[in-house]
Order: sequence, then structure tokens, then C-alpha cells
Amino acid sequence: MQKADAIQIASKYFPSYPTVNTFFVSSDGQCFENETHATNHGNSFKKEADKEIIKVTREEATEQATATLKMNPDDENANKVISGNDDQAKLQAEKDAAIKFAEDEVITLGKAVKTKQSVLNKAADADKAAAQNDLNTAQAQLTVAEAKLNELLAAG
Repeated sequence: MQKADAIQIASKYFPSYPTVNTFFVSSDGQCFENETHATNHGNSFKKEADKEIIKVTREEATEQATATLKMNPDDENANKVISGNDDQAKLQAEKDAAIKFAEDEVITLGKAVKTKQSVLNKAADADKAAAQNDLNTAQAQLTVAEAKLNELLAAG
């Protein structure tokens, strides 16, 4: 299989997988997101030449799609590859906005916890139970917000 053939095959998958930037194509035309899976699949073939795995990046697929569109502006697959890049940018922008929101929420809740701790420290004995309850609630909200932020950061 030639690189151009692998790019052609992978190009059909990029629009459906906007967060994937690399596919690995086996000699029988199967696409894998995971290089190890592609290699294991390739190793199942007897001929050494059939074991070759070709790495195809989104950038390579976009370059080929752009060249194809210059010759044939109505090529449906090439248009999908190009528009898939827009989807990927949109997903990244949404993720960045979610992270920023979570960071702001953690900062705001952190300040609230400090304020409530101060109120608790200054409260009269009769008001301490209510102040402690407010502090516990704020700390729980902060813990949830921090977990959400960590989850978003780990996903990216």
C-alpha cells in the first residue's frame, strides 16, 4: 500500500472522529486510532510486506483534500475532511471554555470557603452551628468543582 492510498482511506474516518489527529492504516485498509492495535493486526499477516502500518495525520489528509478540491470542488469526501477540521476547532474551543469556567468556579468557591471560615471564627457560640454548616457546604461545592476541573484537564 502506498502512502497516498493510506491517506485516502484515513480521510474517510477523520470527519467522524474530530478529536483524532492520527490514524494508522494496515495493508488491508483497516484504520486504527491506536498504533499498537494496528501493529498487532499487521503482525497477523504472513507476508512481511503486509505487516507494514502507515501513519496518516489529519494534516496530511487535509493537504490531500485541499489538492483534491482544487481539481474537483464537488468531491464530497474532501469537503468532509476540510469541514471536519472546523468541527475539531469548535470542540477545542468548547473544551477551553469549559476549563476556564471550571477554573473561575474553583477560584470563586475558594474565596467563599475562606470567607465562611472567617465568619465561623468570629461567630458567637449560638451562630457557630449555622456558620459551620455554611462552611461545610462551601467546602463540598469547592471539592466538586475541583474534581470537575481536574477531569477536564485530564481529558485534554
